[in-house]
Amino acid sequence: TTQFDVNLRYVGHVRDWDRIIFQGDVEKQDFVAIYVKNSMILAVAGMNRNREIARWEELIRQDRVPSPDLLRKGNANVPQQSDRSVEFPTWT
Repeated sequence: TTQFDVNLRYVGHVRDWDRIIFQGDVEKQDFVAIYVKNSMILAVAGMNRNREIARWEELIRQDRVPSPDLLRKGNANVPQQSDRSVEFPTWT
């Protein structure tokens, strides 16, 4: 959805969560929020991060979502706003 020049997208589904991992700047309305439940990433929301959310959508669709631990440790090549490549990220 786009409201008042702000774009918000959401992929996945989760009714409740254990934690949210934020990447970006929430106050500037330029972020990704990663919803974690039982040590699994189940949904991702992004404000003004359309390209990242599109990549997260593909990761979720392909069941290739990294674990929160890999994400936290920086061992997961997860899409970033500056990532302009057309390739989807991979990790080991």
